[in-house]
Amino acid sequence: MILGITGAIGSGKSLISDYFSRCGWRVFNADEVCRALWQSPDSAMAESIRRDFGSTLFDDAGKLDRAKIADAVFGDPEAMKKWLAILYPALDKALDATISECRKSGENGAFEIPLLFENHYEKKFDATMAVWCGKALRHSRLREKRHLDEAEISRREALQMPEEKKLELADYAVINTASVAFVETQLDKFIKNIKLQKDEC
Repeated sequence: MILGITGAIGSGKSLISDYFSRCGWRVFNADEVCRALWQSPDSAMAESIRRDFGSTLFDDAGKLDRAKIADAVFGDPEAMKKWLAILYPALDKALDATISECRKSGENGAFEIPLLFENHYEKKFDATMAVWCGKALRHSRLREKRHLDEAEISRREALQMPEEKKLELADYAVINTASVAFVETQLDKFIKNIKLQKDEC
């Protein structure tokens, strides 16, 4: 199974990915891959960022500064468009390579991609899963765990489709409104279900 996982900011996507990792699935986190791609100040990607954004996104040591990136691109559609045009070709290459490796080895793969449907990646996967927990709870978690204020949360949400739409488009849903055990019960059932489907083939 090659599974694409998505959800709104603060919905709990990483909780889902961690579960699949513990179950022996190969996990791909798009945000982590993107960070790794631009971390080196000498990388070709960093040079493209300097070309399009100047040195404003770099700190005094010449490294890209996540806070400066967020300030520059969130809430500015044109800046975000330029940012993604730099980032996504390399992400696509890493994503396709990992999917290919999983298919060749027969591994199950869980691919955590916040903008899965926005970038029309759903066709790459055998199935998609959306994590949902509701706006009020998401915002509370983001304020407490990531120390984001409402203005920053709104800026980031504006770049994503509504979580209800993600839920509508996904093949499977996980509701993350209670305990970790509640989430894991849903995922246990999902894994048992796909195993049964495989055995019946």
